[in-house]
Amino acid sequence: MVDDRVYERVPLAIEVEYRTAGAFLVSYSSNLSKGGVFLDTPSPAPEGTELTLRFTIPPSEVIEVRGRVKWVRAEAAPGQPAGMGVEFEHLDARHGDVIDGIVSRFRGLRVVVLAKSPMARAFLGRAVRSILASADVVEVTDADAADRIFQEDPDLAVIDLDDTRADGLLTVRLAKNTPRHPMPVIVTARDDETQARARELGADEVVGAPLTLPDLQAAVVRALGRPIRVY
Repeated sequence: MVDDRVYERVPLAIEVEYRTAGAFLVSYSSNLSKGGVFLDTPSPAPEGTELTLRFTIPPSEVIEVRGRVKWVRAEAAPGQPAGMGVEFEHLDARHGDVIDGIVSRFRGLRVVVLAKSPMARAFLGRAVRSILASADVVEVTDADAADRIFQEDPDLAVIDLDDTRADGLLTVRLAKNTPRHPMPVIVTARDDETQARARELGADEVVGAPLTLPDLQAAVVRALGRPIRVY
């Protein structure tokens, strides 16, 4: 991507549509600056490829801009997905100001992960960090612990209902009754009854099990609507 010494960037997980000379594709961004964006994809285009990108940033600003692949990470590494850094060409000044405003007001996401078993918690924690690399992930084992964290106004809750059913459903209820505003909630569950109950309690996204990273990534984008909270 463009040099971070020139442009400040902010972690994002928004959906980005992009076109090359021969294909129309959809990916997710991992970060954004006024100078460019990183696109998380296992099949990055070669350096120098010209793209047309289209994406929406908060609250509802649709940006369409041309760009060029500046660098490529062909293989994923811990905390660093495969993908490509795209440099914007001739970004409209108004759009640049919107991005600058997001960057200046950004604070890192705080995500609460609920699962009882160490293995399940570790899996969810790693998955969330791979999607939102700068997120502060708090792993908890029961509804009481989750509720204490909810008083601090985190940004998202991710709950493994197969590992916590009764406690997990209670946590969904608690998340939707936080002091300041309802918190976005993602749950994962195998059986239809548990999924239906989670929806009744207000879960924003219900993902089947076994959970896959692409499914969770898409759920995070939808549940947050935007990947950062802007004040």
